[in-house]
Amino acid sequence: MRKLLTISLLLLSLAAGAQSFQPAKGAHIVFVGNTFADRMLYFPEFELLLHQTFPDRQLVVRNLGWSADEPALQPRPLSFGDVHTHLTQQKADIVFVCFGMNEAFKGTAGLPGFEKDLNTFLADLSSHQYNGKSAPQLVLVSPVAHEKLGGYWPDPAAHNASLSIYAEAMKRIAAERKLRYLDLYTPTLNAKEAPLTANGIHLTEKGYRVVSQWMGKQLGFPAKKAAYTAAETNRLRDIIRMKNQEFLYRWRAVNGEYIYGRRKAPFGIRSFPAEMQKLDQMVAGLDKAVWQMSANPKSNAYAKAKAIVDDKTGAPQTPPRSEHAHHGSSGEGHYPASTSQFTLPKGFEINLFASEQDFPLEKPVNMTFDAKGRLWVALIPSYPHYLPGSPPNDRIVILEDTDGDGRADKHTVFADKLYLPLGFEFWKDGILVSAEPDFIYLRDINGDDKADTREVILHGFGTEDSHHALHAFTYGQDGGLYWHEGTFLHTQVETPYGPVRGSYGATYRYEPRTGKLINLVAYHYNNPWGNVFDRWGTQLIGDASDGMNYYAPPMTGKVEYPNPHPRTKMFTASRVRPTAGIELISSRHFPDSMQGDFLVNNTIGFQGIKRHKVKVAGSGIEGSDAEPMLQSSDPNFRPVDLKFGPDGALYVVDWFNPLIGHMQHSIRDPRRDHAHGRIWRITYKDRPLIPRTDLTKQSLPALFDNLKVYEDRFRYRTRGLIRAQEPTAVLPALATWVAGLSPSDADYEHHLLEALWLYQDFDEVNEPLLRKLLAAKEYRARAAALRVLRFWKDRVPGSLDVFRTAINDPSPRVRLEAVVALSYYESPEAVAASLNLTDYQQDYYLDYARSETIKALKPVWIARFREDANYLNDQPERADQLLFYASQEDLAGLPASEAVLRARISNPETKEADRREALQALAQKHGRGEIPELIFLLRKAAPKAVGTLGTQLIASSADRLGSHRDELKSLTAVNQSAPLRETGYAALVVADGSLEPVLEQADAGDKEVVLRSLRLLGNPDIHRVVFPSVRKLFDRQDIPEPARREAVRSLGALTASGRVDLLLAELRPGGPFVPEAVEALSKVPDTELAPVASPLTRAIVSIARATPEKDRQVPWFDQLVALGKKTAARLPKEEADKATFILESTGTFQVKITTLPSKMLFDKESITVPAGRPVSIRFENPDEMPHNLVIIKGGSLEKVGKAADAMAAQKDGFEKNFVPAIPEVLYATPLLNPGESRELRFRAPEEPGEYIFVCTFPGHWGMMKGTLKIVKPETLLK
Repeated sequence: MRKLLTISLLLLSLAAGAQSFQPAKGAHIVFVGNTFADRMLYFPEFELLLHQTFPDRQLVVRNLGWSADEPALQPRPLSFGDVHTHLTQQKADIVFVCFGMNEAFKGTAGLPGFEKDLNTFLADLSSHQYNGKSAPQLVLVSPVAHEKLGGYWPDPAAHNASLSIYAEAMKRIAAERKLRYLDLYTPTLNAKEAPLTANGIHLTEKGYRVVSQWMGKQLGFPAKKAAYTAAETNRLRDIIRMKNQEFLYRWRAVNGEYIYGRRKAPFGIRSFPAEMQKLDQMVAGLDKAVWQMSANPKSNAYAKAKAIVDDKTGAPQTPPRSEHAHHGSSGEGHYPASTSQFTLPKGFEINLFASEQDFPLEKPVNMTFDAKGRLWVALIPSYPHYLPGSPPNDRIVILEDTDGDGRADKHTVFADKLYLPLGFEFWKDGILVSAEPDFIYLRDINGDDKADTREVILHGFGTEDSHHALHAFTYGQDGGLYWHEGTFLHTQVETPYGPVRGSYGATYRYEPRTGKLINLVAYHYNNPWGNVFDRWGTQLIGDASDGMNYYAPPMTGKVEYPNPHPRTKMFTASRVRPTAGIELISSRHFPDSMQGDFLVNNTIGFQGIKRHKVKVAGSGIEGSDAEPMLQSSDPNFRPVDLKFGPDGALYVVDWFNPLIGHMQHSIRDPRRDHAHGRIWRITYKDRPLIPRTDLTKQSLPALFDNLKVYEDRFRYRTRGLIRAQEPTAVLPALATWVAGLSPSDADYEHHLLEALWLYQDFDEVNEPLLRKLLAAKEYRARAAALRVLRFWKDRVPGSLDVFRTAINDPSPRVRLEAVVALSYYESPEAVAASLNLTDYQQDYYLDYARSETIKALKPVWIARFREDANYLNDQPERADQLLFYASQEDLAGLPASEAVLRARISNPETKEADRREALQALAQKHGRGEIPELIFLLRKAAPKAVGTLGTQLIASSADRLGSHRDELKSLTAVNQSAPLRETGYAALVVADGSLEPVLEQADAGDKEVVLRSLRLLGNPDIHRVVFPSVRKLFDRQDIPEPARREAVRSLGALTASGRVDLLLAELRPGGPFVPEAVEALSKVPDTELAPVASPLTRAIVSIARATPEKDRQVPWFDQLVALGKKTAARLPKEEADKATFILESTGTFQVKITTLPSKMLFDKESITVPAGRPVSIRFENPDEMPHNLVIIKGGSLEKVGKAADAMAAQKDGFEKNFVPAIPEVLYATPLLNPGESRELRFRAPEEPGEYIFVCTFPGHWGMMKGTLKIVKPETLLK
């Protein structure tokens, strides 16, 4: 039967493909799917074959491939549109569907899901008519085999076993759906043409050429094609690549957030439509060039294509200038590079190392020093966005100081024609470079300091914002290359180890030697541009947009995509923003008192380098502010990177621009500078510079000895040179060097650690050395060794036991590394070890990491609770710690153990019926009643659980509570928490059926607590019983006044007849409890207030009139006015208008203004307030950057804005909140950090007119502004 089914499927497949592939003239052919399709943009061999096979068909070929796409997992930028949107835009007639490579990493367990998802996806495609006439013709393409390359690349055997199964499933699905199927797995499995791939799974140009021929044969392409010479074929290929590149600029444009996303207004909607239209025209013109070249290889199509790509005619019009440049800067021009702009600490000086006046050095963005001591710099004059018709020419250049005078005198272009190389670092004979959406390798094969080859190593990095993309490249001591991405971005990268994904911020770790990539820190950053490691390998991260500086270790635990780690605190005492570049002082050229200080560049507001002292604090660190390292008075100074150089001096990259960022200004604002850039050099006069060393002239033993040198950056460069050498030379020499180290050396353990890091870099497990460092005396060495073990965990026997032991290390820093590492072990032992951490004193970072590990291991411990009803019954506190992270749905699926029952009772998501059932079951297990059980749970409960448990206790009947009065009274003891005491008193009131006994027995100081507890009573019957007792309290002078105030407040919660009358009686001018009565009445439903609307309104108006002006600026008075306006609305119009007018004239006029996240805008363009009235503006800042709210005189926006910008040159500009002390400024809030709010109170001017509200943080005032209209009160009333 099975054989018959196989034959049937084969016949169906042959039938579907029996007719040769014959696209109609003008057919639109589109590729979708994973990186196999994505790389065709760069290696268009199959498209080349299509045009050469059908030269007269004028085929329109588009590539919508996206790295690591799967049928049911295709994350895209916000508002980008799904696959159907883009297939419709391309009017697809034929769609090649490429999947299976990534899905196969899930093995046989993932096959059923893949088959279901693929069928659904194909059916969905077939249900559309993208061309407006008919469903598309589908061609299903299998994955290629995973090629065995040896060396450091993974063994493909297991993956190929899965790929074989997945390819067969695809073949079967194609046959069932009568689709064409191209089998690429079988011919690539043992291809004689090997090697065909760059990394085992991604085809090279040769690989695509070979595979394209196989595809053509399976599609029935004729053996004979039109004759093309090799040169003609190359020119046609080049034209196709030009077309693909322009289409890529259009389809996967960088800065998508400004083209179609949440930041497209106000500038994107002006700039981009015309540019996108031109790109469409360019792509259409290149299509014609492809057709012309295909049909007539001797034509001038290539020259036409070149003219289209480099065609500045018809360029989009330059938009008008946005209202201001940062800090009042002017536009393009000549800007002298003067050192007089700078302020430095005593003893320091600064000189210009290089500038645009010396060499082409426009828009430097990052730098690093090579082994020869030369400075490499990335230049991005194309920032922020490619202008259609002007091919980008960003570059990486080499600057040399050949005569040692502290100034560059030689300039070499290593690579040009790049696009936004935001980050780069050395690797072997070249550099690894950011090139969103790609990560590329530029090689200098012949050693002439010119890049000879370019290879795309990784695909699929986010492009939503060009300055949020992969950047801040730095090597860890472990040989991993680390970089960051910011918010908005969606990344998914296909690797030979499986797909890697990230969204809305991440820190990645990449091993160039093995090709392994991981999302190390999944975190919703804003835009992290700081990345540095301390001497012991601890990573620190700086986030530009909100100025947060992070201690990274607790953030590196495991999370499942797309979940991020939660917010964590910063380690510095203060912050500025936006920052770009961080560094640690490690140079004997600098004073001893500064060693280890943390440096942060800042580009707006405070323009310079902030300095922070850093000290150990528990498992982490904490910083304190110190005198800034540098401050500039030049409004165009933009420090974006900083590093210590080979001479011990501090080098600073100055991006130098009147405008910065592209949310605040149009991308085509003519004042954007594209010509300037500087590198500055800071030295200390009282100490000698460090002699420069050309590391390339040193032997391996000498290089190893360099790892003993004090300076971090010297060791950094040394590792880079060792990293580039062959392991056959390095590893034996390294073993010899380790054997010769002296244990008596004070830094012996650090030297061993440097060696261990090199072994990790070369992917060589050295277990004896590792275990030696795990037992080191220096706790930082033990912590670093644990971090190495985390990456070797599957290759070192008993690694989990090592981490379990380390949880008990005397050092909290070591325990932190251990608990983070445990998140990567899917075992009950890891769960138990993480719980052991509570045996020791906790701190913020330990709590954070432990919580994240428990969440990461949730599938493990949930399974244990499910399988074993007695799991952790003997350790109830630990069971509760785990189940605190269980959802109601999780708990519902678990056996009713004691721990699970407790969790169901205390979980606020649990339904009341289920909660009661759980309480009954738990009480029965303990052989006691439900009330004693609840009381027991309350005593043990975490603060967050008291409210839920207390509500259940108070809801119990009087009879049931009454028999446990003594136990309830124990909850009210003074040593209990306030919520627990209030719960106990409320339960006693219910038990007694009366307030009076409880109140009489309470101490004088507790009577206030008793009356506050009445707000917890939820039963209306109890309200009616208690109300008479509360009424009596109003006149009892023996009751302390605070208690009587609580009695008045309690009437807002006690739904008893007569409470409104009682509260109304308290509403009289000069009454002692007016504020409390107003608070209570504000909580009473409108239906209760309606019958007394008239007397209540009169009472409120009377109080409003009688309250002195000086006493009205308080919250209760605002509440009084709001209540009066509400009740007045129920009165006849004339009476209502009169009362409202009076209240409006006496009360505070209230307004709320909020910032719009990621928009650099307020939520209101104008507000109107009555003249002469007190005004309260509630200002809330949910944005990711700080803002203030400043009220200024009309017509003074530019003067105030420029004055605020000028404060950036002041040392205390941030401390003064960038609010200028000039007469035009009337009222202001301080700077509010993200998530903060503040109330701004003032009296409106007496005369009507227009004023301005604005944010004066430097650079914000051009967009964040609005009109404050002052009108006569009667005008506003009308």
